[in-house]
Amino acid sequence: MHVDESVAPVAVRYGKVPYALRKVVEPKLRELEENNIIEDATDSTPWVSPMVIIDKPKDPTDFRPCIDMRTANEAILRERHDTPTVEELIAEVNG
Repeated sequence: MHVDESVAPVAVRYGKVPYALRKVVEPKLRELEENNIIEDATDSTPWVSPMVIIDKPKDPTDFRPCIDMRTANEAILRERHDTPTVEELIAEVNG
């Protein structure tokens, strides 16, 4: 990923996990960390995005941790790729 260095880092105040959910959230976060899906931020970082806990509709005992990356996404420089039209693909395949 390419980052726009002119965008100032933003540390969004995070919402605290409700006390009643902490016993469920902590093991799930440990599991995600063990599977290398997330990593622990032990060092200080200029970018902080809040986590939100979303219940899974099919299993009310399970949840999905979600990160609100809207402010961090403003610093990402996206690569532009032209998507070919169907006509261009057919012409290319036919040679």
